[in-house]
Amino acid sequence: MDDTFMRILFRKNTSLVQRILNIVFQTKDIEIERLDTQVDLIKSHDSKSIRPDVLAIDQNKNYYDIEIQRDSKEASSKRCRYYTSILDVEFMKPGMDYEKLPKIYMIFITEKDYYQKGRGLYKIQKGIENHPDLKYEDEVYILYINGQYTGEDELGYLMHDFNCSDYRDMILEEMRESVKKLKTNESEVENMCQIMEELVENGRLQGLNEGIITGRKEGILLGKTEGILLGKIEEKKATAHNLYEMGLDLDKIAKALDSTINQVKEWLSIH
Repeated sequence: MDDTFMRILFRKNTSLVQRILNIVFQTKDIEIERLDTQVDLIKSHDSKSIRPDVLAIDQNKNYYDIEIQRDSKEASSKRCRYYTSILDVEFMKPGMDYEKLPKIYMIFITEKDYYQKGRGLYKIQKGIENHPDLKYEDEVYILYINGQYTGEDELGYLMHDFNCSDYRDMILEEMRESVKKLKTNESEVENMCQIMEELVENGRLQGLNEGIITGRKEGILLGKTEGILLGKIEEKKATAHNLYEMGLDLDKIAKALDSTINQVKEWLSIH
């Protein structure tokens, strides 16, 4: 499934995210108390903000940042380092003791096997050189999930469903029912279009802000036209492409975008 679709699928879907985390950690004890998707953290003019795909907080106030990455370059260890540092800053208030910092689980779900060793899950563990018996307890845990994993276990079934375009072929009930609802319910399709346009708009705004900041730092004068956002037509075109990649029929895309099938075909370059 398209990574943008996955982000939309997780939006306000606490039960599904909770199920996924329990599969990843092979437990039934994780209960999600708060769930955010694509929320901006640290909007300082002097720092690069981040937008976690999925940010969940459980009953023990542990943080889970789930990042869905098609491009392996976007799942680098340096990105992980920066994201977890921003989460610490977001949590830490003046006067707080460092020991109050929460556990952070940084989870990358990558399209391909990031470490190319055939495993479904890679857990990054920090240690002390020449002393494997000693632990370094900063309580930041990093996990890479292999999107190509096909094992006969719940993680394998989850990756199967992630890569499945037809909900009827999905194995896990929670995934199947969530995707079915999103793809077949008219109101959900319209809501998905609206969310898609918001993601497109937010992405442009973030790019605009970062471009202005960079330009100022480098002393570059930005022309007014360089920062102008694309109009509604461009938003609909981008949304049409995403919905088409998700497997929606042309008539549903046209109806959701309040357009014609011919117009949708033109946007998609279908003749």
